[in-house]
Amino acid sequence: MLLEAAFSLMLTCPGTSTGIGTTSTETAIIANSEGDRVNVSGSTGVSASVNGTVDVRIIDGVAEVLVSAVLTGGTGGAKWRKVKDLTITDSEITGKISLGLLSSSNFRIDRRSGVFMSNGGFRGQCTKIDEAKRAF
Repeated sequence: MLLEAAFSLMLTCPGTSTGIGTTSTETAIIANSEGDRVNVSGSTGVSASVNGTVDVRIIDGVAEVLVSAVLTGGTGGAKWRKVKDLTITDSEITGKISLGLLSSSNFRIDRRSGVFMSNGGFRGQCTKIDEAKRAF
């Protein structure tokens, strides 16, 4: 079953993103015995995990995602991003968000387990926010 027009949902999804970062870059000039020179460079990568939160808001069929600034890797910071290709069924919510000029991420939320996964490396556990109730 696909989404009804009046469907509304708010989720908060704390989790972890795993990615590879550059720790150092080295450049050198190499010459052979005939005096030919070549510039070479290399970098060292490291796998790192970053904790953050993704919030999801769907109101009347329009979805937006708020990604923690720490998870965007400097591609625009924390801001609500419109979801493209939104699909809502009884078992999952899927879509795509733009993270910057050349970067985007597909995501899937399992509606039974609450697990949020993106092809960008983020995995979180979503809980529903009841806007009619106050936390404190």
